[in-house]
Amino acid sequence: MTHNLSQKESLSYIEKRHKKVSKMTLQRYKNYINSDQSLDIYFNEHARIGFVKDQRSRKNEMNSVNEQLLRRWKNLTGRENADVDQIIRMSHAIVSVNKRLEEISLSNPVISKIKAKVDLVESDKISREDPIRN
Repeated sequence: MTHNLSQKESLSYIEKRHKKVSKMTLQRYKNYINSDQSLDIYFNEHARIGFVKDQRSRKNEMNSVNEQLLRRWKNLTGRENADVDQIIRMSHAIVSVNKRLEEISLSNPVISKIKAKVDLVESDKISREDPIRN
């Protein structure tokens, strides 16, 4: 778990939010957090859930934008004296929204594949470092 704060910034942040702690106390907390695998698993799981929720909300937003654009496009093309330039601009907007939707839809499998490869490398690294498993 990295927040990219220096020790001085960390101490200042903790003092503002909670109470003043010493450098040794901060170091003990950091060592405890970094050594506890269950906390790491907990944070990874919540980060994954947050990512999925964010992706789902983005996809829902893009779907609603796409639906609105399609409604407007149908309305424009249904008119007898339709403005061709406006129809072309609307078509370009629909195409760009559909490309973004496709990117969002494809990013989940790609990211999960990358995550699986990272997990495999990490598990291989742990098994090489752990003398009991060898």
